[in-house]
Amino acid sequence: MELRELELPGLELVDPNADYSGTQTIFIDFDGAENVSYDNDALGIYINDITVAHSGLSAAEQIKILTDLNATFADTGVFFTTEYAEYAEYSTIYVGQATGQATTTTDEWTLMTGDFQGLAETIDAGNLIKNDEAFVFYD
Repeated sequence: MELRELELPGLELVDPNADYSGTQTIFIDFDGAENVSYDNDALGIYINDITVAHSGLSAAEQIKILTDLNATFADTGVFFTTEYAEYAEYSTIYVGQATGQATTTTDEWTLMTGDFQGLAETIDAGNLIKNDEAFVFYD
C-alpha cells in the first residue's frame, strides 16, 4: 500500500529520515479512565494512578472529531477509533481532565501538565511504539 506523507501546517517531522514501521491504530478514549500510567523513559518520569475524567463531549461531537481525524490522516496508515479492541495493538489518547500521583514528587503531575493542552509519553519517530499513550486535557 502506498502511503501519503502527512502535511500539517506548523508541524514538522522530528526525524524526516526515520523508517516508518507501517500502519497505526489510535484508540481515542472520551469516556474517562482510571489507573492509567504515564511512562516517559527519556525523561525518567513515571506517574501512576492517573484518573481521566469523562470529556463531556456529546456523541455527535465525538463522531465529528473522529471523522475529521480520519479524513485528515486518510491514506497515511493512521486510523482513529473509539471502539476498544482487547487483543489489538494500538496507542491510546485519553481526552479529558486528568489527575495523577507521581512516583518522584506529588506535585510533578501538576507541574508537568499545568500549562499544556496535551502530553505524550514519547516522540515516536517512525511509529515504532504501537502502544504508547497520550493525554488531551479538555474541559
